[in-house]
Amino acid sequence: MATINSVLGPLDTADIGFTIMHEHLVVASTGITQNYPELLVANFMDRIAGGLTRAKEGGVDTVVDATTFDLGRDVNVLARASSLSGVNIIACTGWWLDVIRFLDGVSADQFAELFIREIRDGASGADIKAVILKAASDVAGVNSGGGNRAAWSGSSPP
Repeated sequence: MATINSVLGPLDTADIGFTIMHEHLVVASTGITQNYPELLVANFMDRIAGGLTRAKEGGVDTVVDATTFDLGRDVNVLARASSLSGVNIIACTGWWLDVIRFLDGVSADQFAELFIREIRDGASGADIKAVILKAASDVAGVNSGGGNRAAWSGSSPP
């Protein structure tokens, strides 16, 4: 039996089924879902679970959530949404277009250690493992002064 990690644990690849490959179940600043949920739409968890339940009824079995930590990814919200809806959810690690200003100066090696830890051990102190690595950039590319240039400060690009 081949498996892949879902937010609820190992998932037999035979059970992946119809998959939506790039969704964002919730996007907010990091920590909003945990510390300031009242700033999101009312009953945000019910809305997420309800949308996933309707997707499940329409034939969707699995969703890959491409929300990165800098877009407010909360693996515990993903796990709860999966549990409530019956839809398998696959989490990602990585970063979006721009590295957050307060992370300017973080080296590529530091980011790599974070991403590897989230895949091997789990994210956000939970035993919820990321499966994919997302690395977005803009038309200028990763190293030419556009988005992501801060991701490589202090070390050579990989």
